[in-house]
Amino acid sequence: MDTELMDEPTVQQLPNLLKEWMQNEAELKALSAEIREKRKKLALVRTMITKIMKQGQIGKLNISTGAVVNRVKQTKASFTKKFLMDALTSFFKGDAKKAEECAAFLEQQRPMKKTETLALEAKD
Repeated sequence: MDTELMDEPTVQQLPNLLKEWMQNEAELKALSAEIREKRKKLALVRTMITKIMKQGQIGKLNISTGAVVNRVKQTKASFTKKFLMDALTSFFKGDAKKAEECAAFLEQQRPMKKTETLALEAKD
């Protein structure tokens, strides 16, 4: 069933829509498992190549489609509650009460994001 250009869905369409949804969910689950396995293998091979390049002090490997280069990129870590409290306590020169108040204020100001999903609950 092609649901892309559907007008207003009706109750009569519900059984077919549920069947299609369940089938797509099952396919996605199988594909996701396959992708996870491929990513694990890719990470392992990447680690091995990087290790060999470092040991041999190889900065660049020329291949037929271009070159393989080991690039190092630094990114900032995510904001965890512990990090935020430590940083605010430091900012407020050891005043944990002010740090807690500031963290609570920031937590209250965070916007909420609403998402709707369908879930299949297994029979008992």
